[in-house]
Amino acid sequence: MKQEEINSIWETYNRKLDQNLRFNQELLRKINLDQLKRELSKPRLMEIMNVVSTFLFALYLIVLSSLLFDQARFSVTGFVAAGSTLSIMAFSLIRITGIYKIDPVNQSILSLEKAYHRLVVIRTRIGMVELVCTIISLVCMWPIILFTGFNIDVFEQVSGLFIALLICALVVVPLAIWHEKFYRRRLANAGKILQEINQLENS
Repeated sequence: MKQEEINSIWETYNRKLDQNLRFNQELLRKINLDQLKRELSKPRLMEIMNVVSTFLFALYLIVLSSLLFDQARFSVTGFVAAGSTLSIMAFSLIRITGIYKIDPVNQSILSLEKAYHRLVVIRTRIGMVELVCTIISLVCMWPIILFTGFNIDVFEQVSGLFIALLICALVVVPLAIWHEKFYRRRLANAGKILQEINQLENS
């Protein structure tokens, strides 16, 4: 076999090897991008459900407060609770916008990383404000709910408010802890996937 033929065979082999490597890299990139979409889909769904539920609950509080408009102690606390609930809804909308800006199909890895870090920063910044709004909403909603639902005036029977807050805390606190851990885990997984894609493209 002539040297030219050997060189031709090696060139063909190297070309096919490069093609296979590029194909495998693209395949791994697609798999990672699909995983990224799945990791972000559940937090996005949770935020959408939160928007719907908080909007409906705020609307419910507004209706009750309007019906008791002549009784300021109930209507004022009801409107405050409704306003705080709408603020919580607004925070969810902000996070939904941040999640949708992470578009694995149409964005480069650099754009994906920027959108991801922006989402993490936004979530951190609004976290404490959202917690305050949640506490205000939980405290202020009970006077009007207990009065209209059970005819309990917490301004005269303070024990009724304490019992309601205690029951609410037993339900809300574990749920909030689970939600926070779930959210952090999904975002951490998304960050790891982005690192893998970045390493793959730089290799």
